[in-house]
Amino acid sequence: MKSKRLAILLAALGCGVSPVHAGLNDRKAQEIAESSKPVAVKGGVSFVVTLPLDKAFEAAVNYLQKAEIGVEVANKDAGLIASPIEISGGWRQTGTRVVVSVFKESETESVLRVAV
Repeated sequence: MKSKRLAILLAALGCGVSPVHAGLNDRKAQEIAESSKPVAVKGGVSFVVTLPLDKAFEAAVNYLQKAEIGVEVANKDAGLIASPIEISGGWRQTGTRVVVSVFKESETESVLRVAV
């Protein structure tokens, strides 16, 4: 068993990659991959508007475009509107995105839930 470990260690050293750095690189790559995934934000602000679902959805999309926030995803069937991710920071970057969910409350009212 020790001879196998020694052979692997020597092979890794011969290739110029130390086992410690290989593990560190794998962990760093995994952290980067996980940080690029969108994360659901709890909370946000919900409010009721006196517009049917279709009109409320269109009004929310128009508002984001007029406010120069932009719209990356606008899925009327799912009731989801999302802005592009704005990346900020230098060494440690963070992203900000506006997500609006539109729900039907009644025939004449809709609920908008906005989370950043």
